[in-house]
Amino acid sequence: MFFSCFIIIFSFFIQSIYTVVHHNPHTVPCAMLIVFGDGLSDDGAEVSLHESHGFLRNSNGPIWPEYLNRMLACDKYQNYAYSGARSGLSNFYFENWSGVQWQIEQFTSRRPLRADKDSIVILQTGGLIDLFSGETNSTSIINNLKKSLEILSDNINRGILILMNLPDLSSAPGLKFAEDGPVIRDNFAVSIAQINTQIRSLVLEFSRMNPREKVDIRHFDLNSAMFRAISPLNSTEPFSYQKPETRSKDVCGYAYHDLWHPTTVVHYEIARELVTFLEDN
Repeated sequence: MFFSCFIIIFSFFIQSIYTVVHHNPHTVPCAMLIVFGDGLSDDGAEVSLHESHGFLRNSNGPIWPEYLNRMLACDKYQNYAYSGARSGLSNFYFENWSGVQWQIEQFTSRRPLRADKDSIVILQTGGLIDLFSGETNSTSIINNLKKSLEILSDNINRGILILMNLPDLSSAPGLKFAEDGPVIRDNFAVSIAQINTQIRSLVLEFSRMNPREKVDIRHFDLNSAMFRAISPLNSTEPFSYQKPETRSKDVCGYAYHDLWHPTTVVHYEIARELVTFLEDN
């Protein structure tokens, strides 16, 4: 089934190359791509001679960091993301382990992997997991993000630091089956909108404090990118392989791989928007 989707994605990729050639404001060098995040960014436990991070790939194919790494032809790629990561040190399942700040501590403790010139560091916050864990105070999430930005900006030398906002999953199939789903959905949407406003302000604040020559801090609207990618697809239910009439290409019409995580088609579109975002800034 993935092969049929791969053919479609490959055709999109050829089209995107054509588009890049015709708008191409500037090329984007990528000496190293470094990613922190939760289940949206987890590419699974890698087989590596050096280190391995992550639990599992929550999709039916490659995810956005893997696509982005290929599109930019990065020299090195290091993904620290763990499914279930919260914005602080903890995970949904574990205390003081594999949260976004914990991931960043692992990165900063490995000095040979310091992000130097032409590195691209992307922080996909675990704030969603905080909300799922019952966090009702956005202040703690923003404070965690602020601390993460402070640590990363001190460990980047002439690189790009991208902070993504939170995707609104209030329309995800998972809430359809949740108890009090409609109430949760409304509260969820309001909380995410408030946090995303604060994230934008946080990036502007850090941009003023840090000279662009040292670290180029940017804000990527992941929420809008996911909305555009998901809108033309079936988002009311996750793709199921169990229907007798299912055809291999049907998966390409679905937004969600499971109750919460998008299919590889959505991941591809996120990566494509990131490339354009990097080229246009």
